Amino acid sequence: MRLLKSFLLMALITVTLYADGGSLYTRKGIGDLYFALNARRLGLGGGGVALSSLTDISTLNPAGWYSLKHTRFETGFYYNGLDLQNSKASAIYSQASLSGFSLAFPIDTAKGISLAAGLIPYSNVMYEVVKESTDPLIGKYTSSYEGNGGLNKVFFGLSSKLPLGFVMGAAFEYYYGKIEYNANIRIDNVDYKDGIFKNLNNFQGRGINVGILSPDLSKLFDTQDISNFRFGLSVNKVFSMKRDSSEVSGNSDSTFVSSSMNQNVNLPFRLNAGVTAKLFNRYLIVADYFYQPFEDFTINNIKPGIYQNLKRFSVGFEYTNPKLQKETFWENVVLRLGLSYEESQYKINSTSLTKVELYTGFSIPIGQGNTVDVAFSMGKRGTTDNNLIKENYYNLSVGFSLGEIWFLKTDR
Repeated sequence: MRLLKSFLLMALITVTLYADGGSLYTRKGIGDLYFALNARRLGLGGGGVALSSLTDISTLNPAGWYSLKHTRFETGFYYNGLDLQNSKASAIYSQASLSGFSLAFPIDTAKGISLAAGLIPYSNVMYEVVKESTDPLIGKYTSSYEGNGGLNKVFFGLSSKLPLGFVMGAAFEYYYGKIEYNANIRIDNVDYKDGIFKNLNNFQGRGINVGILSPDLSKLFDTQDISNFRFGLSVNKVFSMKRDSSEVSGNSDSTFVSSSMNQNVNLPFRLNAGVTAKLFNRYLIVADYFYQPFEDFTINNIKPGIYQNLKRFSVGFEYTNPKLQKETFWENVVLRLGLSYEESQYKINSTSLTKVELYTGFSIPIGQGNTVDVAFSMGKRGTTDNNLIKENYYNLSVGFSLGEIWFLKTDR
């Protein structure tokens, strides 16, 4: 029961999750989005929709839980560094945080019935801009603009085998989070008072994630060199989401709430598709495609005006030593490499912002069925043309995947 106690403890102490930040492009809407979050999937390029594993919990496709043999608990940490550049200046941001947690255990391994639950980040807003100016009337003053917060997702669901070798999974999803925008003016002239403005937004929503895995199609190739060749598909659909928005403004002496309202948010569905295959019992290859029509994103039927449809492609490669008896430490290490290309949801000044990222990672066993997973990525997004910002960033993710046998009868 150690895993259950750990899960409950994390649920009590983790109220809001924030991962990486620093991007000024997150100032509207709900911010940057997350895809795969555990370190193993990040090392594969952030994909793995068609991947089912004995040693990790998929947050992309609930059908992937069917192959679990032991109870698993996963959590980890995430570090992000971001170098921002425009045509005149540059800045560096960094942040470390918890990347969420999940728990899964098999109920009936013969039928592929497994139950999983977790709490993971869905989106992130974090930026800060400071500008010094001079006015003929009031003199020198400093303007600062910042935003922080994001959406989180709680999920709970089941997987099950279907006839003809298909597998299906479904999970209920609850979205919540807070996004806060602040603007402050600090005036050097003591005859004037500093000004403040805050926009507070609390989100709540409900949705579902339905996924399916194909049968193992490797038999079609009539060779022993290809195994576990599968297609996967999942769809995240948010049925209802509300935003409670309020504005606070004033000066250094007093503040007041200028407005408060409840608004409907239309968060578009996300389509996730992938394929995976294992070659020569040692090389795993995954390829994935993500699509989310952000042109349909609205708040009270109003579009933010900076969004386009998101499209993301990724490929990943994993090497595992096929020897059953691994005698040395290095024979137990699993190696990964990945690449992704993304047409992000942002389109600013008629410029579509694309994102390219390279990934690498490895796993180290720390006992029977337990691993420490490490992933590192670096990439770029945006441009310094058209008064835009170019982002060069790097991410480090460390995850812990722990397994434990429950409900197993033992001889006494």
